[in-house]
Amino acid sequence: MSARSVFLGDICVHQPFSTAGSMEVDFLNSADLVLANLEGAIGAASAEGNAKAMGVWNSVDVMPVLKALHVQAVWLANNHLYDLSQPVYHTTQALAAQGIESFGAGANLEVAGRPFTFTQAGTTIKAFAFGWDVIGCRFARTDREGVNPLVPEHLLQTIRAVRKNDQRSFVVFIMHWNYELELYPQPAQRQLAHDLIAEGVDAIVGLHPHVAQGAELVDGKPIIYSLGNWLFPPRQLGQFHLRFPAIAHRELAVTVQNSGRNIEDVRFHWHRYDPESNQISLEATEDWLGPILKSLTPFAGMPHAEYIRWFRQHRSRRKGLPIYANYRDNLGNAFKDRFVKARHSAINALVALNLKRGLG
Repeated sequence: MSARSVFLGDICVHQPFSTAGSMEVDFLNSADLVLANLEGAIGAASAEGNAKAMGVWNSVDVMPVLKALHVQAVWLANNHLYDLSQPVYHTTQALAAQGIESFGAGANLEVAGRPFTFTQAGTTIKAFAFGWDVIGCRFARTDREGVNPLVPEHLLQTIRAVRKNDQRSFVVFIMHWNYELELYPQPAQRQLAHDLIAEGVDAIVGLHPHVAQGAELVDGKPIIYSLGNWLFPPRQLGQFHLRFPAIAHRELAVTVQNSGRNIEDVRFHWHRYDPESNQISLEATEDWLGPILKSLTPFAGMPHAEYIRWFRQHRSRRKGLPIYANYRDNLGNAFKDRFVKARHSAINALVALNLKRGLG
C-alpha cells in the first residue's frame, strides 16, 4: 500500500487567523501525512508580550492553523528558531500538547538529528531536517541545543548510516538553505543534492528563500529546491513592516506518493497568496511536464559545470553575495561562510538601529 505525503512551506502566525474559506486545500483531503516548516519558535508569552521582539516567531494562534491543515509534524531546522532566545523545549512541548510532532532541532546533536518516522501498511517514511548556519541557523552540538547541521559531510554520513541497516525506508531530507529571494539553487547545493540522491536519499525538499523554485527528477527521485512561504502574513517588526515582495506570493505545496522506496506520483500544487485579504488560492496543479515548473527549472538536467556558468548569468541575488560553486571546496567555502555571516551581522546591526528593514 502506498502513502501520500504533502510538504508545506513556511508557516509563521503571530495573531489570530481564520482558516475558514481562506485556503484552497482540497488536495490535503487525500493525504496520509502532512508536514510543514514552522518558521520560528512558539512564544512562551502572549503575542502582546512578544510584540516588541525584532525576530520572527509564532504565537499560540498558529495551533488552530496547523490543525486545520491536518499537519501531523513540523520541522524546526530554521534560522528563526532562537529569535525569542528561549529553549527549544518551549516550542516542542507546546506542539506535543496539541498532538503535533517536531523534528530537526533539539537539546543536542543526537536529538536534533533524529528523524520523524511515519509508517503505514508496510511503507515507512523517515524525514530528516537540516539548517545552514550561513543564513543564521544555530547548529546543535553534542553538548548544546540547536538545529541539525546542514554540513555536507554530516548529510552524507546521515544517509550512509541509515542505508547501512535500512534499505527499505523512504528517506526525505529537508533543507533550510540558499539566500532569501533567490530563484535558483546554489550550484554547490544542487551538486550536493544530486550526490545525496546517489547515496540513497529518496526525496529532497528545500526552503528559506521565501520564493517557490523549480524541481528536478534525478534517478527517479524528486529534488524540490524551495517551497517558498505557505502562510506568512505581513507583520510589524519594531518600526519596520515585514511584507514580502510580489515574487514571494507564488507558493508551492508538493504531494509525493510512494510505495516503499518506489515513487508512484509527484504533484506540484501552485498557489497564490494575497496579503491584503490573507487568502491562499490554487493557481494550478501540475506534474513534471507542467508549464510553471518548467519555467522555474530551465536548468533541469544541466551538467554541474554548465549550471555554474548558467547560474552566474541568471541568479537573482547579486549584491555582495558569493556563489557557492562546489560543496567539496572546503577552504573556499569557509571564507565565503565568514564573509556572508559578517555581512548578515552588519545588516542585523543596522536593523537594530532602525537604519535598515529586516526581511528574515
